[in-house]
Amino acid sequence: MHTERKQIAAGTFLTVIPADKFKSNYIQIRFVMPLKKETAAKNSLVFPVILRGTEKYPTLADIRRRKQELYASGIWSGHWKHGDNHIVTLEASSMRNSYAIDDTDITGGVLDLIGQAVLHPVTENGVFKAESVEGEKKIAADTVRATINQKGRYARLKAIEEMFSGDAYGISDGGTVEEIEAVCPKCLFEAYKNMLRTARIEIFAVGDFDGNELEKKFSEIFSSVKRGGIYEPIPDTKGTARAEIQKIYDRQNVTQGVLVLGFFTGSVSSDDDYAVTKVFNTVFGGSAASKLFMNVREKLSLCYYCSSSLIPEKGAMTVASGIQFENEQKAFDEIMLQLDNMKNGEITDDEIEMAKKFLCDDVMSADDSVRALAATAFGEVMYGKRLTDEEKIAKINAVTKEQITERAKAVRLDTYYFLCGQEESK
Repeated sequence: MHTERKQIAAGTFLTVIPADKFKSNYIQIRFVMPLKKETAAKNSLVFPVILRGTEKYPTLADIRRRKQELYASGIWSGHWKHGDNHIVTLEASSMRNSYAIDDTDITGGVLDLIGQAVLHPVTENGVFKAESVEGEKKIAADTVRATINQKGRYARLKAIEEMFSGDAYGISDGGTVEEIEAVCPKCLFEAYKNMLRTARIEIFAVGDFDGNELEKKFSEIFSSVKRGGIYEPIPDTKGTARAEIQKIYDRQNVTQGVLVLGFFTGSVSSDDDYAVTKVFNTVFGGSAASKLFMNVREKLSLCYYCSSSLIPEKGAMTVASGIQFENEQKAFDEIMLQLDNMKNGEITDDEIEMAKKFLCDDVMSADDSVRALAATAFGEVMYGKRLTDEEKIAKINAVTKEQITERAKAVRLDTYYFLCGQEESK
């Protein structure tokens, strides 16, 4: 699949990804900024507030009505972290023009909505409307509070926060409740202007587009923005484990424990041999056929779930397991035993082949999602590497047992986090 990336303004790039097999078109604008505690909450609130009203569509009802007129097109925002970078997105999905039963220019209408959101938000006394800001602050704060009820997700987030304390990656990409509640209309409007001025802007268009028309439209939008001091994204950084493992017992009113272990792998996604780390992780705990699933959960029944996940940009991996409190030590011992077994080369050919098939299927299925295509293209931008699906699969299939064993030997435990009951833990 041929993609083309062009610079259309200072620090602003457009990548068009042709994809005729989808009935819809998808546009994603990524604003890439430094991940900082003092700006995370504000940056994440900018577009949710703007999408409550623009100059042309001043109310939420007006925006909804316009989306319906455009064959139920969607426009929304998102935010997350990519290593030490904060990603804020403005995204839109719409039916292709060729499927319209009249002469409606769906794509043109959606691009108009995007232009409104980027350049023409509704303001009051020169800043965002207080009512809109307060409404989105409440939603964001409630979302953060609700995380505590999702014990598995909450535990992993807290473990990562502790593992990367003092590091940008330990910062919440949406901010804390206190940071969200401190946001005011004036400071949020300043964050919006700073985003337009300094963020690296990467635009991805997936679907059936006229590349020249897209380039013209986005050039019109962003050429009117004064740009300066443009942020240069931070590349992958390899973390190293502490000399002494840090142990955190998070005592709460819970009936089931969650054990999260944070490891450093010594390998990041920009490494040429990162496929080795991916195969290692899949064999270890990254699939339903992994050592952790088959032994900790199925064979020994020590947990409700047990799996490992990579943090590619930071050279890290977490293992998360839902357990009864009394199984804490047994579960930990078995997890570490399975890692030691891999370090000793106790890996079967079947385990390796199943892991490779799992990863190769994942590569092939990425082409079935517009968002995955955009994410892949962004990875190519970040790392300056463009690999075809065939090249990615070849790298996976070339991984040997010896390489997996050596990668396992490099893995070091850094953080031990246990979400437990009030009376539990040592």
